[in-house]
Amino acid sequence: MPLRRPRTPVARAKSETETMKNLNYFAENEQASQEQFKQHRDRAFSGVVALLVRCNVTPDMLSFVSMLMLAPFGYLVINSPEPGVVAIASLFLLLHVLLDGLDGPLARRLGTAGSAGAFVDMCCDHGGMIIVTWLVSAAGLIDGTIGNIYVATYTVAVVFIISLNILGSPLRFVLRSKYLFYILIGGLGWAGARGWLQPPVWIWLDYALVAFSLANAWICCVGFFRIRRALATRATEG
Repeated sequence: MPLRRPRTPVARAKSETETMKNLNYFAENEQASQEQFKQHRDRAFSGVVALLVRCNVTPDMLSFVSMLMLAPFGYLVINSPEPGVVAIASLFLLLHVLLDGLDGPLARRLGTAGSAGAFVDMCCDHGGMIIVTWLVSAAGLIDGTIGNIYVATYTVAVVFIISLNILGSPLRFVLRSKYLFYILIGGLGWAGARGWLQPPVWIWLDYALVAFSLANAWICCVGFFRIRRALATRATEG
């Protein structure tokens, strides 16, 4: 049995670059502008990142603290699911998103950006969505069945999108409805607290999740057949 030659540093760097490029759930049109977006985000957060570096904060620490922000969010919405309280709780949801977005700039500043960090970031990112959905379901803000369907379709859609990116056949358009879901939670809370919406305020979350689930289901269907075609093509060429 022939021994496999160890990869050179150049080969390892090239492999790492390719993995980083494909280990995401961005659409084809988004991937082209990702480097430019990273540069803008790095400049926007440069002051905060510099402070984090001085405090010896690591990207994994930020991911962990980001997940912790969901604890006070869940405590508030479950114990008092009134629009005003949910509006205040949504501030912790905002902190969760902001901290989650800081780990990338921090990793690039520290020179530790890589596929392992990207994997942790995606797990925290998606895990946060699942926790938020379950928390608002437990608080009675959404129908439990609708919430579970949304989590299931979103998860499968993300897996298919990442698989297509790895196979080199990315989708042209992707709807990451998670952020719209978060905005609706906070927005409906503020609107309800100010009397701009009449009860039932939270019914709009159910309507939105049904629409998002249908969009996710469409991505799942398209993704399934594209993955199958890509794998069949590879098998034929191999």
